[in-house]
Amino acid sequence: MAAIVLFCLALLVCIVLGTNILYALLAGLVIFTLYGKKQGFSWKELGKMICSGVKTSASVLLVFPLIGILTALIGAPFFVYLILKREKTL
Repeated sequence: MAAIVLFCLALLVCIVLGTNILYALLAGLVIFTLYGKKQGFSWKELGKMICSGVKTSASVLLVFPLIGILTALIGAPFFVYLILKREKTL
């Protein structure tokens, strides 16, 4: 429970200070790794867990740009129409 609270505090500090949230994510990685060590996992096991999590999140992160591209392609004709309509009225 304390690990989650510390991670939430790190996120909150980054948001309040306006700094990059990657700092909070790095702090979370350290916090949860130390928590895992305290729970009895070896450093090797923790490393495997981290690599597994990175592989899982990497596939998700590859989808986000594709969603952005698709959204832009769908919205582009509408914005072109609005620009042309505005130019016509001026």
